Amino acid sequence: MKVGVKLPAQVGSPGEWLADARAYEAAGVDSLWLSEGLVRPLQSERPTYTPGLDAWTLLAAVAGATSRVRLGTSVSVVAMWPPVLFAAVANTLDHLSGGRLVVGVGAGWEPVQFTANGMGFEDRGRRLDEFVEVVRGLWSGSKETFAGDFYQVPAVRIAEPVREGGPPIFVGAFGEPGFRRAARIGDGFICGGGGPERAAREFEKVLERRRGFGREGDFELWAQVRKPQGRQEWRETLTAYEEAGAQGLIVSANERLLDLLRNPDQEDDRSDLQVAAG
Repeated sequence: MKVGVKLPAQVGSPGEWLADARAYEAAGVDSLWLSEGLVRPLQSERPTYTPGLDAWTLLAAVAGATSRVRLGTSVSVVAMWPPVLFAAVANTLDHLSGGRLVVGVGAGWEPVQFTANGMGFEDRGRRLDEFVEVVRGLWSGSKETFAGDFYQVPAVRIAEPVREGGPPIFVGAFGEPGFRRAARIGDGFICGGGGPERAAREFEKVLERRRGFGREGDFELWAQVRKPQGRQEWRETLTAYEEAGAQGLIVSANERLLDLLRNPDQEDDRSDLQVAAG
């Protein structure tokens, strides 16, 4: 089971934030992730989250501070970007990280993210499909023009990708349109939460649709999970999601997680000071 850690998109002290990233890498995690929270409504009838910093800029900083872990978004509403610009930016980040980038995408659920950028919310899924097609074409060296419902792109090229075809694209989703999208165009699927039973159902739906599209080859199944409250809960979480078919978990960074990862066989949580003192 691979373990990924989602770093906070709100950064108090940049030095401490990057130190945490290095500490998680040293603790053996597979990957470090950031979620999209760049734009939030000023007023809303329902609770809304505090805006975070740009995930792609933050990942560039993490790329320079680490050497092994994969770097990803879980997930980013990439269609807020112009696709050609995004393809070049993500390609740059993949170069900086030595080919460690995972592009996690989602259609989005917050209307203001689109209306604030002059886009329609209702057609966000079809826009994302075209967006990925344009980006993948640029990463693959396509010499063709692109003419779609949302994007008209002339024959252009960007810097040579560090990996053939560019970084992998994982699709995060909560419903049927997203499951089909993950099966059709994704290199992996990220389940948004809800427990191992829900993850198992969603994994099977995506794999079934993937078989229906005749797609074979490597495909990763990941799930976002809540913060563990202790070692026993963490062990049970790992076991339950492995049985559900997950290949990796994404857990939010928190004050207890580093100790759980560093000292998995200890029965009690220990502070960093206690660890250092032996």
